[in-house]
Amino acid sequence: MAMDLSGASPSSWRPTRRRPRPWAAWAHWRITGDPETALRVCGAAARAGLGRPVLRYLADLGPLAAPYADAVRPLLTCPGEWSRVGAAEAWWRITGDAAPAVEALLPELAPPAGHRVTPLVLRTVRALGAIGRPAAAALPVLQAVMSSRRRHGGDILRDEELFRVARKALSCIVQPVTPPGGGSPPHPGPATP
Repeated sequence: MAMDLSGASPSSWRPTRRRPRPWAAWAHWRITGDPETALRVCGAAARAGLGRPVLRYLADLGPLAAPYADAVRPLLTCPGEWSRVGAAEAWWRITGDAAPAVEALLPELAPPAGHRVTPLVLRTVRALGAIGRPAAAALPVLQAVMSSRRRHGGDILRDEELFRVARKALSCIVQPVTPPGGGSPPHPGPATP
């Protein structure tokens, strides 16, 4: 089903029988390996201002979604913290440009510094770990989390999850994974849901 959604605007873009939903287009790509529909549908949705719901699909498409990076960039500074984190993950996975992504992610590390853990904090720490060495600015907070004797919230399971993801992020930032045979780490792969 070919269609042109590139000119969609926020008020005119709505999924219909003729316009597939971004999740369906993404699923089609994952099943068939053909990214064309996913890029067209998710890119049009991002350009129409749908932001957070499609960011994970664009992130998963990685460098294939480069033509839509311009729709992601403004979301790095938007007021919604979930959208900022999603935009940072998408930006990095699409462009490989870590600096703007890290800059958008660092403010979300304030809760662990205040001994609070939220699902957004866990996602942020995972994203910083995935970025690796360019996320070195996060090291002081992550090291403080690991060395603190104080718990980071009332939920022990969430606290222990923070320690697990922080430990993994620290290892990725300090010692990035080198592919077999040497060389530099590969461009980021597909995002995990």
